[in-house]
Amino acid sequence: MKEAKAAALQLRSPPAAEAKITMLKGLTTVLVVVNYCTNDLK
Repeated sequence: MKEAKAAALQLRSPPAAEAKITMLKGLTTVLVVVNYCTNDLK
């Protein structure tokens, strides 16, 4: 989960609020895709 760690680091440092929102949207998208793929394999 390198992406998650990178996202956590970026959220901890103080970037613009827009950057945080973009990161959260990206993370959510990744989680949805992973969830979808996992359900697909079952």
